[in-house]
Amino acid sequence: MRRCTLFLFAATGAIAACTDGTAPSESDHQPAQAPAAAIGTDYPRGIGQPDRVSWDIAKQLPGFGGLYWDDAGNLHVFLTDLSLADRAKQAFATKLASRRPGMITRPSGPRSVIIHQGRYDVRQLIQWRRLARDVALTVPGTYSVGVSGSTNTIAVGVETPAAGSALLAAMAAAGLPPDAVTVIIGAGPKRTESLSSQPDTIEGGFRVEHFLMRNTYYYTGQCTLGLIGILDQVSVIATASHCTADHHGVEGTELYQP
Repeated sequence: MRRCTLFLFAATGAIAACTDGTAPSESDHQPAQAPAAAIGTDYPRGIGQPDRVSWDIAKQLPGFGGLYWDDAGNLHVFLTDLSLADRAKQAFATKLASRRPGMITRPSGPRSVIIHQGRYDVRQLIQWRRLARDVALTVPGTYSVGVSGSTNTIAVGVETPAAGSALLAAMAAAGLPPDAVTVIIGAGPKRTESLSSQPDTIEGGFRVEHFLMRNTYYYTGQCTLGLIGILDQVSVIATASHCTADHHGVEGTELYQP
């Protein structure tokens, strides 16, 4: 059985809001009361492993609203309660140190955990996403829905401004706060061919697995082997971040081919 250690990971988010590269200040987001049901302690039915990781972080750090990396390697974290800022910086210190130099595109000196005022606990956003998805399915021109760690909102991709306006109106009618939704206008994905449309001389699509313990139980995860290469003079492979033990970091998860 062939084994390898993962050093490189792909982006975690299915969707993220477009920004100009300027990190928001603590005054950009002010707390708001969400007209939603209380946040439970158990995972909502049907959420994926990346959301479970965020959910677990918020259970340990109440008010955690999501996170993202900037090009300089700083880790940005949203909190609804800024009194927990020092606690959050300590909690994410290891994750900050795990960022490999090869993944920092614009180094600019010492890196840090930067705290921003958030509106919503990420668990609230995860619960709202199901409702947002159901609403989005009724609006033509909507092509994606996801929780955005870079905006502390539910990010929705639409093809036209008209679709965006219709979507926001439908979200408001469903009871979602307007400041909990970010609309991204752009061309949606277009299917032009499938993996079986034509043969290729490059081998790909090999299955890989990992065996991990999470929350006192063991499970086996299945993923796809991506690119193979060299990073910082170390042989690496690339795969999706949700294939690893830490969905927001690089921790050396062992993968193998069954």
